[in-house]
Amino acid sequence: MEADGHQSHPRDKGQVARQGLQLLSLRRFLRTLQRPQRHTWRANRKKPPEALLSRPFQKPPTPWSPDGFYEEAEEPGSWMEQYTGEVYIQELASMLPVEVLKAFLPLHSVRILDLCSAPGSKASQLALELTGESVLMCNEAKTSRAQILRCNLLKTVVADRCLILQEDGRHLAAAGSACFDAILLDAPCSGEGNLRRIPEVIERIQAPNYGRIKAENASLQKQLLQSAWRMLRPGGFLVYSTCTLNLQENEEVLEHLPMAEAEFMDLPARLGFPSCSSLGLRLWPHHWDSEGFFVACIRKRGGGGQSVAAPTPRAPWPWSTLSWEEWNDLRAEATDDWPDLTPSEVSRVARYRGDLFLLPPLNALNGLDHLLPMTTPALRLAPLELRLHGARAAAGEDWVALAAQLGGGLGAYTAQMDALVQRGAHWQSAVQIFDRLGEERLKADLIACNTLMKAYSKGGAAGAARKLLKQMRSWIIAPDVTTYAAAMKAADAEELFQDLREDGLQPDVITYTVLMGAYAKRGRRAKAEAALRDMSRDALQPDVIAYTALLDLYAKLGDLEALRRLLATMAPNVVSFTVLLKALVKLQRLQEAQETLEEMQLKRMANLISYTSLLSAFAKKGQHPMTFVTFTAAIFAQL
Repeated sequence: MEADGHQSHPRDKGQVARQGLQLLSLRRFLRTLQRPQRHTWRANRKKPPEALLSRPFQKPPTPWSPDGFYEEAEEPGSWMEQYTGEVYIQELASMLPVEVLKAFLPLHSVRILDLCSAPGSKASQLALELTGESVLMCNEAKTSRAQILRCNLLKTVVADRCLILQEDGRHLAAAGSACFDAILLDAPCSGEGNLRRIPEVIERIQAPNYGRIKAENASLQKQLLQSAWRMLRPGGFLVYSTCTLNLQENEEVLEHLPMAEAEFMDLPARLGFPSCSSLGLRLWPHHWDSEGFFVACIRKRGGGGQSVAAPTPRAPWPWSTLSWEEWNDLRAEATDDWPDLTPSEVSRVARYRGDLFLLPPLNALNGLDHLLPMTTPALRLAPLELRLHGARAAAGEDWVALAAQLGGGLGAYTAQMDALVQRGAHWQSAVQIFDRLGEERLKADLIACNTLMKAYSKGGAAGAARKLLKQMRSWIIAPDVTTYAAAMKAADAEELFQDLREDGLQPDVITYTVLMGAYAKRGRRAKAEAALRDMSRDALQPDVIAYTALLDLYAKLGDLEALRRLLATMAPNVVSFTVLLKALVKLQRLQEAQETLEEMQLKRMANLISYTSLLSAFAKKGQHPMTFVTFTAAIFAQL
């Protein structure tokens, strides 16, 4: 079942798998597409996420990135650490191109171009690997995406090595040929490898014009490839990648390189993968539990060592550097956000278009003269940028606000809303952030809508929740189970649960639990019990919260027999025992309550609430269950 409620036959997904898969592999491939994708993230070694890495559960490492980890316990999309730059939420396959380049080229004193750089996952990963007199030039033609790219470079503390271009990559070679030691080309593509993460991909594959779409993609990819090849120096390396699986956008594009100049690197042999295509490496989801992906590494024949330090004559730079005296005068007037720079770093401070920037290492810019007037240094020496770049610590919410102000895009604004929700701010504060999306010409997505719905849920804004559901449909954003679960907490849970069913969605434990809670709150015992049975029918295992909703209802009704029957079907836990204890206290069955407390003590489940509930009940009757000293000592033991 897809997110929009429409069925898709496995054979439709099989259309992307016509690259020679045998029947058994094809079956495994199709089965994998039905499973949720594992979450992966990459740690920033300049800002180690100590809070994450020190948690009691182990973070399994990814197979090829030393900084990559799997996340088994929770959804990392809501982590504040991704907005402070401590982690980058990055798909496993997406980490591979940089590792491929590392396998063939030492990343010391090199000039590298990332031709299709936004949003910056590979650029920030690569920049962290650069040493010596190295520079990374990042290109993104669209202004909004270039802002997101710059924001990501800033928060990962690599902007001081980067220059940003906003040009059409197909024509960039006219301004600089044979000037880069390496080029990354993560080409725009049909995205077939994203089937598990983006269900809408299947609709593209099924469309009658899909063949034309692939042909148009391939045409663009060939033009980008030809431009990149011209800008690559002899002896340099080009890493070509896509998140699609078909031959037309991968091998057939690479065949347009001048084969006399192109030496295809043997990736399986160098990286320890099973042998595969002679032109590259194809990652299948069923092999690595990742997205589908293709990557190839090609060396341009000729040339020898790296060419960065060559003292070639250069045209005048588009910026003017400062003297040490000028820097000291400026530093004396600056705020605490300004960095303390070494003399060699001060030599890289320059005025450009009325602002001050920190340039990449100057020797790395030799030979890039005709491209430099088209670039902007990524690190502007201004308070907002310096705070996001990590010049000093800031609270989590501050980082999120900074990212939004500096063009962090939809994700930054969504994080701002989420931070407000977590803080318990009024739901209208989240609405104000959401409304800014339109002002910034950003299109809301499902995650942004769900975050706003969560604000409505916590604020009990039933009318606003229903209005948002209607708006989502008009925006062609299909509500998912998470949307409905949040809306049900604010509005009529029973009616919205039926809407969820009518939308073809399968209820999950959370939506059932919200429904049971609504029934219990209204004293609708039969409905709550029926919902619990329906969960079992849908092969869902009720959690403690679901059971507790029904236990609370039985307690309110004074039906101890039903309460005990339900408890007998559950694994013992402190929540369920506490519900029973409170029910016994409420009914003044204090002897049974004391026996229940003693059982909790034996099972090491008694807590402060357990003791104080019973103590309060006995106090009202002018009694005490045990000596005052013993009971008080038991309470303080919990503190």
